Amino acid sequence: MVNNLKKHFTYLFCLFIFSSLFAQKEFEKYGPMGSRVYVDLKEALSVGAGVYKMDLSYKKLDPKDYQKLSKLKDLQVLKLSGNDVTEFPKNFSDLFNLVYIASYNNPFTTFPEDIKKMYNLNHIELSHTKIDSIPASIAYLSKLKTIKFTDTDDTLKLQTTLRYIKTLQDIQIENCIMDSFPRQLFWVSSLKFLYLSKTNTHTLSSHFERLPNLEILILEDNPISSLPNTIYLAKN
Repeated sequence: MVNNLKKHFTYLFCLFIFSSLFAQKEFEKYGPMGSRVYVDLKEALSVGAGVYKMDLSYKKLDPKDYQKLSKLKDLQVLKLSGNDVTEFPKNFSDLFNLVYIASYNNPFTTFPEDIKKMYNLNHIELSHTKIDSIPASIAYLSKLKTIKFTDTDDTLKLQTTLRYIKTLQDIQIENCIMDSFPRQLFWVSSLKFLYLSKTNTHTLSSHFERLPNLEILILEDNPISSLPNTIYLAKN
């Protein structure tokens, strides 16, 4: 039993390291090549123009400075983690140049207000939040390629408007209660990579012919007893 526990913890540790490295690689992929990564919000605000990338992981943020975040109009890449904030700052959606947003271990309850203004977003990654639904207005994000959503404290509701994002290729949902395979996903015909892990998914619908571009489907740690015969219709 002790050996099994050691193996289990070793697996979890390796998984954490791999996830962290992969997330860092995604962060590095976006923004102007060679641009400085600011790690201090107060300093970034004092610079203003030309602040393209910012990593505020595990930083205690001054509330007044946090509310001024939207003044960084050139900001393209932003990572938050463990900042003890529960909502996005006011006018956050004014950061219309933002292409990448990731937040870990911040208990946000909603997406940024008026998110449709953030039309340059390519990548949204939210982990350990209290968000229980993706807003219908996400359909306005015409350049969005990736949505990663993990570890909520509630069920997760997807919107049928996802179908209108013609660039959306990668959806990853982990440790969120969904019960059944979300039918809304069958309308995202551009989807190439779909990862559902620990979503309490019991059944799969039989509409895989609507996912002609799907290349990778991962259904991990879900109580699925059988697969529909039509799954081969996801042609790739």
